[in-house]
Amino acid sequence: MKVKIGIAGAGAIAQVAHIPAVLSCEEAEIYALCDVDEARLYKLQEKYKVKIYTDFEDMVKDEELDAVIIATPNYLHYPMCIAALEYGKYVLCEKPLGINTEEVERLVEFSKKHGDKLVPCFNNRLRPDVITLRKYVKGGEIGRVYYAKTGWLRKIGPETPSWRQRKSEAGGGVLLNLGIHLLDHTLWILEKKPVSVCASLHLSGEVEDAGVCMIRFEDDSFMTLEAGWTLLFEKDFTYFNLYGERGSALLSPLKIEQVYKDEVREITPRKPERNPFKVSYEEQIKRFVEFVQGKKKPPFTPENALALSRIIDAAYLSSREKREVEL
Repeated sequence: MKVKIGIAGAGAIAQVAHIPAVLSCEEAEIYALCDVDEARLYKLQEKYKVKIYTDFEDMVKDEELDAVIIATPNYLHYPMCIAALEYGKYVLCEKPLGINTEEVERLVEFSKKHGDKLVPCFNNRLRPDVITLRKYVKGGEIGRVYYAKTGWLRKIGPETPSWRQRKSEAGGGVLLNLGIHLLDHTLWILEKKPVSVCASLHLSGEVEDAGVCMIRFEDDSFMTLEAGWTLLFEKDFTYFNLYGERGSALLSPLKIEQVYKDEVREITPRKPERNPFKVSYEEQIKRFVEFVQGKKKPPFTPENALALSRIIDAAYLSSREKREVEL
């Protein structure tokens, strides 16, 4: 039988990523959708022929429901995860798991006591280009990586009131909402232990709208991360660069260069790839469903999310106190 999945939050990320991913999975089906916007729900119900709920607890009480995907504003992640786990459901939750490290720590412990059914969303680890780059780095193709730099910069748009501007609901600003994605796949590719963080953030109202972090690793290599979402740019852009002692690499598009016999040669694998974003969500739901079915271990763990949360909180502390913070 197919795994019956309910999706909490019917906004952009649900409609662009999660719903298409579930529809692509032969072993799963969208059983229900939950959102406070009734007009939006009715349109989606007409399109997908699913149950709809405006109350999350009513949805997770449904005994036919096997699992939930939580794609709501940040402040709802923690209480919704708790409620779903209490009702015995498997949970796939968007980042961040909580609005601060304290919430994530409590979720880690709560999940352990309720069957270890909580899985954080780390879809970027499943992008084909990220997987390929990680393989090349682990294989030593560009030598020891001593510097990584990454950024996600969004142009300024029309100002509309949003939970993202309220610290009590968002937990933080651009670093927590955009930077966390970059931080995750960078650490996954490098497999290095962070030891300290130094950050400078620009506050706009209650949360930061731009910032730069430098993270130092145990082997004295380092990375920089910058993020902004109110910048005067022509268009949004992201970047990711690695610099090793025998080569370099970048993403979007993937390009890997290696120094060989005093010459630089490109060693990027030449194979056609589908949209990395779409593939990553499809692969994530496939692995999550296999976990729900008891076929495989979870693709990611709450402890993975906790490690990120501690680094983000250290960055906020660093910016407030204007000093390097040890992890």
